[in-house]
Amino acid sequence: MPQLLHLAFEGIDASRSLTVLDIGAGMPESVRFFSRYRCRLYFVDLFGETGFASDRRGRRRPRETLFGRFLDFPRDTSFDICLFWDFLNYLTNPLLRDFAQTLRHYVHDDTRAHAFAAFSNALPFVGLRFGLEDTDRLTTRPLAVEVPHPHTRKHIADSLWPFSVARAALLEQNRQELLLEVRRI
Repeated sequence: MPQLLHLAFEGIDASRSLTVLDIGAGMPESVRFFSRYRCRLYFVDLFGETGFASDRRGRRRPRETLFGRFLDFPRDTSFDICLFWDFLNYLTNPLLRDFAQTLRHYVHDDTRAHAFAAFSNALPFVGLRFGLEDTDRLTTRPLAVEVPHPHTRKHIADSLWPFSVARAALLEQNRQELLLEVRRI
């Protein structure tokens, strides 16, 4: 059960348009949840067959073009909420920085993000697909891929500029829940 997710939605004016990035496959629960808002919703399934890891022949894609291809939104796109789920744990530290640098063009000073991190990178961390039923309820489905780089809160805080960890909560199964905000310079 999430403890911090509701804070990403706190103070959102339901009468204004909301722009949301969900790094996932567009689960039916999430679509139902966001139907209560006037919003532009972007699902980017970086886990899928055409996702970030490799092409169909198994070759690694060049880092320079990796996220630009998947995070290529209209120029005026500015996300209010980013739902990273546990995706960040599939990236090495350099790729985590590349992801953040690509995404930084699409955030504003009040953008909030939500993610799950490992409490310890020495313990097992099982990957999941997430569906958003409500700000305090998620559905989960196991992923068929291993979590290769379980990042702790510190790894994410050090690598995910312009985001910083605003709050963290310990959960079961070696998980931390993170509420992220854009660093104001």
